Amino acid sequence: MIKKAFLATCLSVCISAPTLAEPTLGFGLNVAFGQNPVDAGFSVRIFSEDKPNRPGASLGVDYMTRNKTWRAAAGLAYMFDDSYVELNRGFDYGARAFNYGFGIGSAETE
Repeated sequence: MIKKAFLATCLSVCISAPTLAEPTLGFGLNVAFGQNPVDAGFSVRIFSEDKPNRPGASLGVDYMTRNKTWRAAAGLAYMFDDSYVELNRGFDYGARAFNYGFGIGSAETE
């Protein structure tokens, strides 16, 4: 049930994001925490907002270095001049568990 709700949320963000604003791509670092030990990784994100000093939705994937697994994530981000900070909720495929994350990185903003 939770996986279906997470998938529905991800799909709704993907479908609605381009209509809300111009999307942009970002690369960064993410720290995931929750039921399993804290894990850091590299992230690729699509953001619903490309203007600085505005919030936006995010959708992306992380490669977690400690567990050497992939993690799908959706969250909320705040865009700065060519950078972002993000809080997200994701599913770690290696641990087969949901967790929370915090990310920072670079994204091209107008």
